Amino acid sequence: MNTVIPVEVPEEFRKLIAKQRGEANLPQWASEALVIEAVREGLISRRKAAELLGIDGELDRDEFFARSGLIEEYTPEMLEQDRKSYEELIDR
Repeated sequence: MNTVIPVEVPEEFRKLIAKQRGEANLPQWASEALVIEAVREGLISRRKAAELLGIDGELDRDEFFARSGLIEEYTPEMLEQDRKSYEELIDR
């Protein structure tokens, strides 16, 4: 179930966004912006954000967040996991 949250924005802002995204896409754009900000603030995970926005698949999720400026840091743990995966592939 979705909740409607009334948001007031200056008319000039609405026009600028509508020009770029289209008038009909404003609600989707606003939802995405709220979810992106929740990820930035650490309120929800990237996986939960993708779920809320109906984004399926890891590649689609990564592409969406990259366009949004939310690039996931490549941690030492991720490097180690990639190294192990690579070794498993080589050993086959």
